[in-house]
Amino acid sequence: MKEKQTIEARLCETAEELQIIVEALVYAEENRGDTTKYRNDVARYDALGIEAAQVVADLITETLNGYLGSKPY
Repeated sequence: MKEKQTIEARLCETAEELQIIVEALVYAEENRGDTTKYRNDVARYDALGIEAAQVVADLITETLNGYLGSKPY
């Protein structure tokens, strides 16, 4: 699974990464921690070719940017 060659392996990886950026979204909404980490987590997200995962990540990014606004960190 580590090679992410099958659709199942890619789906598991993208789901795990989505969980991480959802946590960033929750923490940002609660104004907890360094927002630079949240922005970086979202910026480096890779949907591994799974379109639905990318759509979710884009929605999370949009919402996160709304929460963080122009905060530098």
